Parts: sequence; structure tokens; C-alpha cells
Amino acid sequence: MYGALFHVKQINPPAQDSLKLLKADLEELRARLKSLGFGLQESWIGPLWKYVRLLLRWSKSTNLVSSGDRANIFTKHVGPACLMANIIQSGDHETIIDYGSGAGLPGIPLKIALPDSLIYLVESRRRRATFLRTVARELGLEKLNVVNLRLDDWQCPTGAVDLVVSRATGGDLSGLVRPFVKPQGQIVTTVGNVKADYPVRGTCMEFPGFPTIHCLPVVHLEN
Repeated sequence: MYGALFHVKQINPPAQDSLKLLKADLEELRARLKSLGFGLQESWIGPLWKYVRLLLRWSKSTNLVSSGDRANIFTKHVGPACLMANIIQSGDHETIIDYGSGAGLPGIPLKIALPDSLIYLVESRRRRATFLRTVARELGLEKLNVVNLRLDDWQCPTGAVDLVVSRATGGDLSGLVRPFVKPQGQIVTTVGNVKADYPVRGTCMEFPGFPTIHCLPVVHLEN
């Protein structure tokens, strides 16, 4: 009996312990970004923290983040999006599509970091789209639109955008999203290998502790 009780306690650590792990993980992310010369702005911290808490709450009933990733959700999932925000903010980012947004990555952190950008979160799965709308409402995020459709079934109401970001896997990403991007725009993704997967010479940006970021200039894609 006592062994069983002890086993349950190990599987379900007290909420206070989970909170400490999250705070430690956030500080680890801050340190990693700083070591690379990038920032985690103070104005981002509150909204990101609220987003992560919502993400963890919903993940108990919806497959948003695996149980093994929840203790390091900032460094493993939020961190790459924050790094991406640091990189793209120097270019054109007035309008952005997050294709296959899923749990809101990288779209939600990008919206927090780039509040003036108009961002579309395109997610075909209804339950995940409902989560994204909940996040937008709870965080009071403006100029953020959740699109519960497949990308090829949707027409962007504002026309071509400056930037498409994605963590979605499978298929011809560049071919699928190209019609949505302005001629001088970019596709930025953390998935795939530029040389093997994309018919364009892109920029590979590698940072220790983070996924490789691929920046693909749409202007060079062949007709």
C-alpha cells in the first residue's frame, strides 16, 4: 500500500514543484538566448507565462505537448519561437501566416514579441483551433486571427503576406505556401533540410541548443 502511494506521488508531483521547474526552465531559456546575443524582453514574460500555463492545462485533455516535454516547455518549445522572433523582427513582418499552428508555435510567441504584426494562425484541427482562440482571448491578443481550415482551402483576406512561418512537417512546404507570400517575402521554418527539401538556396541559421532555422527567399523560387 505504501509503495503504491509513493508511486502515485512520483507520477504526480505537487503543483509547487511543477511551478519551480517551469520557473527554472524559463531562466534557462533567458540564459541561452543571452549567450547567443539575443533577448527575452521583459514585456514578453507575463504573456508567455500565461500562454504556457494555458498550454499545460489544455495538454491534459488535448494532445498539444507530450508529458515528457512539460517540465522544459520554455526551452524546448517556446525558445525556438522566441529565437525566431529575434531574427525576423529586423525584416518585413507586417503580415505573417503561421501554417499548421497546432499549439500556437511559433505563432503565439511571435504575436507576443511582434504586437503590431497581423498574424494568421492556420490550423485545420478543430480542437486545436479552439485552443488558439482561447489563448487569443485570455491574453487579449489583437490582430491575431485563427483560421480553422486547410491552407489550400483558404484565401487570405489581406492578400499576400510578408512572411510564412511553420513547424508543420511533410509535403512540399515551399510549394504549398508560396502563393500566399509576397514576391520579396520569406518562408521561415525549423523543419527540414534546405539543400535536400527545398528547391531554393536559403539561409541556414544554427544555434547551440535550438533547432536550425531555415530562411527561404520566395523571390528566388522557380516558376
